[in-house]
Formats: sequence, structure tokens, C-alpha cells
Amino acid sequence: MTETALPQPANTLKRPICGPSVSGRVSRYKLANSIYDSTVTAPFVSGHIKPVKKINDQARLPQKASATPATHTTTNHCQDTTALPVNANVPAELGKLITHDTKLLRKLGWKKLVTGRRQRGDFADMRKLLHPAKHLLQHYKHNGVPVMFHNAPWSQEKLDAAMDRGPHKSANEHVEFLCEDFLDMIDKSQWLILPYHEVKDLKGLRLSPPGVIPQRNRRPRWIGDYTWSEVNQDTVPLAPMDAMQYGRALDRILRKILVSNPKYGPVQLIRTDLSDGFYRVNLRIEDVPKLALIFPDIPGRQRMVALPLCLPMGWKLSPPHLCAATETIADITNARLKDASREQPFHTLDERANEIKVKQRGLASLNIPRDPNLPCMTKLQAKTEIFVNDFILLAQGDEKRLQGLRSTLFKVIDEVFRANDEKDTNTSRKEEISLKMLDLLNVNLKEINIKL
Repeated sequence: MTETALPQPANTLKRPICGPSVSGRVSRYKLANSIYDSTVTAPFVSGHIKPVKKINDQARLPQKASATPATHTTTNHCQDTTALPVNANVPAELGKLITHDTKLLRKLGWKKLVTGRRQRGDFADMRKLLHPAKHLLQHYKHNGVPVMFHNAPWSQEKLDAAMDRGPHKSANEHVEFLCEDFLDMIDKSQWLILPYHEVKDLKGLRLSPPGVIPQRNRRPRWIGDYTWSEVNQDTVPLAPMDAMQYGRALDRILRKILVSNPKYGPVQLIRTDLSDGFYRVNLRIEDVPKLALIFPDIPGRQRMVALPLCLPMGWKLSPPHLCAATETIADITNARLKDASREQPFHTLDERANEIKVKQRGLASLNIPRDPNLPCMTKLQAKTEIFVNDFILLAQGDEKRLQGLRSTLFKVIDEVFRANDEKDTNTSRKEEISLKMLDLLNVNLKEINIKL
């Protein structure tokens, strides 16, 4: 198979929209009559996708514990009976934000509260974007990602039972970590935490338990268990599933290295990370309650519910929705990398990225004869691969060429996810290109100097 540049309309695509290709990335988007029609137009009608039989809520509830949880001594859902370890250190600022958002909810209502919190959003102005996924991404920008279910909404009894069960044990063991993490995410307008009795009547509310995964020599990671609550199982797959090509990204990268022409020098890999990946894509306001999480008990507070304003970790459709954007960036970047006549752009992060120095790796000293049966490229290597939100740029050439290729990738990222400007000066919003990764030597830029 041959490589493809920027995808053409569906009636001119020659490559099949099917399983991943080892020989190279393929654009997984069809034009207006395919993905856009099926994932944008259809989902946004009111009501459920299809009529279903009445379900037995009690049959789907998790088994109740044999003993009443120690943290609750009453069934009054509006009364705080929290009991945490004495050494639990909950930031006072988190309580202030919860109180502030609760007052705004009562005053403004749900939709205006979320709209005011989101402000500008993270997508750039994509009206001039040349890609079949443009319409889908514009819909994400203006309306948010839809969340639709096969089954009927949860009953109040089922919601109460989910709150009685609470979060995973691991979440209760990491209350301080969760409070600090959510304080940061609330400050970035990515999540809200509100009392259960204030949101229990929100249309479509479902409650899933969060869990925390300890990591060796690193901060823990938390995730929403949308499988336990059967939210994932009930979700209608309204997402461009074919956009997820990262399953064989490593195969494609290794093949590009193997077929590169050694006379042009070593293949260099430049990693660029999209910061706050899932949190760059908003959910549709009406659907936010459907992916709510049960927050661990906070001393002095009524029982709380965390509501994601953007794609949450753990929901089955978060990866394909994000990949719709990141794969688009990779497609456009690769098309521009093939255009030799295109002037190399300048990016504001170039100077900072240039400070990263290449260090020879241990394998660089190996001198393995190249297999003469391997195909060999006649041009310098230049290709962008994507693993969810990590861009891997493979390139050959001198320093000036490498900087130009990197700047091209940076520019395209800015065309899909907006860069910070003067209006973001007093906000907690991160640059969409991870500055933390740019500052890590030998992580963003690695040289592979193996003559195969």
C-alpha cells in the first residue's frame, strides 16, 4: 500500500476504511454523508435511541454490603455524617468553590452555571481547516460531545442506592489526593463538585464510583469506574471509532525507521504531548449529569457528586472523541510535511524547544549492517504518528530542517486547539502543547542512530 496525504472526499478515497495499516497511517474520516451525518446529526434528537423494555432497577444494583458503612449513620441524604481519618487534610479552598458553585446553581440554574464556567473553550477557530473531520470538530466546539444510552434513566431509588454504596475503597483511602486534584480541575473549569441533594433531580443523572490507582514512585491516578455502574455498557457508540489508530503506532514507527535511507543520517524522534488531553473536549451540557461520579465524603460537607464538564477518564467513548481531533492534526501535519515548497513556519515555542539537547543513547554505537532486502526510501524521512494525545514526529536531516518540521506540527496543533493568549493571563489554563514535556531532556527528543 502507498502512503496517503490529506484525505479526499469519500467518493475519491482509494484506501479502504478498515483495520489499521502497518505500512502507514490512513485517514479514518469519510466526508459529510458518513461520519458527520451518523455521529452529529442523528444523536441530537430528543429522547432515547430506541424503545426498550422496562428494566428492573433493583436487579442491576450492586449487592449491598453486609454491614452499614462506617462513614454513614443515617439515611438522610441531605445531612452530613462524614467521618474521615483525623489526619485528612482537605484544602479549604475546595470547600469555598463548592459553596460558590452551589449558590450559582440555585441562582442561575444548571445550563447557565456550566456555560459561565466554560467561558471560551479549548478548540480554535477551525473555519479554514482543510479536513473532512472539520464539521465534526466544529460541532464538538459549539455543542459538546453527546452521551446517549440504550436504557431508560435511573430511578431515584437507584440513585440513592448508588450514593449509599459510595466510591471505591481506594478513593476513600486517597481523599487528600482527590481533593487536591479536583481543586485544580475545578479551577480549570473541567469539573464541578456539588451536593447530592442539589443535583439529584438533574435530568439523566447517573452515579458511578471513582477509584484511585497507586503508582510506584509517582503520584496516584484516579479514574471513573463507568463499567461497574454499567454506564459504559449502556452507552450508544456515537463516536468515530475508526479514529483510534494507535493500536499499531509502534509497528508503523519501527517500519519507518527500517525503510529510512541511512545516507541521510539517523532517524530522530520528537515527542510532543497534548496537555490535559481528554479535558480539551467538552461534553454537551445536558449530558454532563450522565457521567457524574460519587465523590468521597468531605468533613463538614454533605455528600457530594463530581460532574465532568469535559471527557472523563474511564468513559468508553472518551478516547475516540479525542482521537478525532488528534488524528486530524496528524493528517494535516503529514500533508504539509510532504509539501517541499511550503515555507517552514516559526512558532513561539521554537526557542524553548531548541534548548533541548540530543544525547547519544547506548545503542547509538552499534554498527549493524543493513539488510539489502529491505526497501529503502529515496527521500528524507518525515512522518507524524499519534498515540492518543502523544505526537511522535520521525524525521531526518539537519538541525534547521528538524526545527522546521517540529514547528509545522506545533502550528497545526494550534489550528485545532487554541494557544494561550492575553485573555488567559489570569487563568489556570495550560498551553495545549505541554511545556512540562518540552522541559524534560531526553524525553521529547531522542536520537536513534542504528544502521539497520
